[in-house]
Amino acid sequence: MLGRGMALHDCTLISGGVEYTTIKATYDCPGGEVTLQLDHRRNATATSTQTGQFAITVQSGSPPLGFGDALTSLIRTQEDHFQWSWPQYDAAAGDDNADDNAAE
Repeated sequence: MLGRGMALHDCTLISGGVEYTTIKATYDCPGGEVTLQLDHRRNATATSTQTGQFAITVQSGSPPLGFGDALTSLIRTQEDHFQWSWPQYDAAAGDDNADDNAAE
């Protein structure tokens, strides 16, 4: 979904992984490394690009012109195969704020 093994506007995926509910990806681009974060759409910021399921936000670096559009297009073609899952609430733990953080 992030372009492993392919070039996107002269950028190559060099690392990627999941950190709790966020996907992080780093690309090697002609102008230097670019790090992106993919979150659930409900976590979008003013600078995020949104797809059907994701908010894509540049965390560092300057992606080359056209890279963002190419990546967004690639993600849109693959995101139907992705399903968000959320940690289960443990009622025994007695978290009074669980409803505030409930997954959709």
